[in-house]
Amino acid sequence: MNKKGPVIALLFIGIVGIVVVIAILVSRVLNNGGNNNTGTIELNYMGLWDVPEVYEPLIQEYQEKHPNIKITYTKASFINQNNFSYKGVYQTNAEERITSGAVDIVRVHQTWIPKLLPQLYAAPSDVMTGTQAKELYYPAVYEAITTSNNLVYGAPQIVDGLVLIYNKELFTQAQLDPRISTKDWDVTLQTAKKLTKRNANGTIAVAGINMGSVSNVRSSPEILLTMLTQSAIPVVNVDAGTGKIQADFASPEGAAAINRFFEFANQKNDKKEDIGAWSSRMEDDLQAFANGRLAMLIAPSWRVIDLVGMNSALQFDTLPLPVLPGANPNVPQYLSSFWIDVVSKKSKNPKEAWAFLKWLGEPEQLRRVYKVQTEKRLIGNPYPRKDMATEQASAPYISAVLEMAPKMKSWPLYDYGVWEETFRKGLLEFEDRGGITEADLKKIQDQINNLTLKR
Repeated sequence: MNKKGPVIALLFIGIVGIVVVIAILVSRVLNNGGNNNTGTIELNYMGLWDVPEVYEPLIQEYQEKHPNIKITYTKASFINQNNFSYKGVYQTNAEERITSGAVDIVRVHQTWIPKLLPQLYAAPSDVMTGTQAKELYYPAVYEAITTSNNLVYGAPQIVDGLVLIYNKELFTQAQLDPRISTKDWDVTLQTAKKLTKRNANGTIAVAGINMGSVSNVRSSPEILLTMLTQSAIPVVNVDAGTGKIQADFASPEGAAAINRFFEFANQKNDKKEDIGAWSSRMEDDLQAFANGRLAMLIAPSWRVIDLVGMNSALQFDTLPLPVLPGANPNVPQYLSSFWIDVVSKKSKNPKEAWAFLKWLGEPEQLRRVYKVQTEKRLIGNPYPRKDMATEQASAPYISAVLEMAPKMKSWPLYDYGVWEETFRKGLLEFEDRGGITEADLKKIQDQINNLTLKR
């Protein structure tokens, strides 16, 4: 009798058993996305302005519905938040975390998407498609988060942009209706001149509006981009060779649009005396408004929080920005500037991250975020969804954003830090001259392209 047969059979069965056990263990590890042995999927979420208390109740609820998910929210910490180039400072911070995969979900500025695109994980088709985004969100939001191949790379919880913040007391004293007297740029220029008050030596005691200087106007790059947008000037195009975004605003029309900005500070009367409504010799525009020395401040809506912190007695409100006289209704009139959440391509659990962001962007969750925000600060996020527009139609300070949102434009600027710094430095050279030419604008455009196209 051959005794080797049973032995060989037992060895074969043992080997098969070991292989099966190994396969099961490997499968569990893969299904767990590389997380710990308990099967818990961990997601790290880095926000920007909101403290953890805003999102903790929602995260707790989501985790209860999904026991295998653990989400950790942290508020970004970086220096120089309030300086002119805070976006550039934070952009470096965010890029490092996205590239390394150290954080699964990161809040970024809408204009950074083109630069970050190679490092981002697109929304799965069962979460959001470009077609769905176009139906759901305002045009500027859709433009910011969607690529030409119908993929979505950002999850919005907000739409925002520049608003006109006006001093109610100064308008009342001048017997001016704020909305009527700021309906377009021509009327606004005359209003600004009426509201400007001068000392005996001719220096400005109260300025009309923060227009005409880049050195002490915090949002001057965004104001200038808005004026280009209103003039139907294409700010960027796609470089045929590299496929990268390149600046393309240098033209006679572009120079004319930007010179309208300088016009507010460079008005002269028949005696060649300065009658401008702003001056580069004024203090920082935000500080001037808080001090009651500025009647109209163009700034992002969230600056109202800073203003109340600087002067709680200040009486002010917001309106949409002025537009060009006889504005073409088919041309976007306002520039969007907001923050969105993206998922790192290096995330171990990108699909789970996107599932959470989809849930977070639904109406009920957006309402709850807004409620907590307004309990902790002056304003909350203006909703990015068209189907929620009427809910904030009378909301203090942000209703102006919702009024402008359908006509906002999003430009893919690739690297906003470069745009902001180059615009500011480039235009400072021409500020005292009182205007800019197409050739001057071409120098600034080339500087932006030299810095961004090489990256």
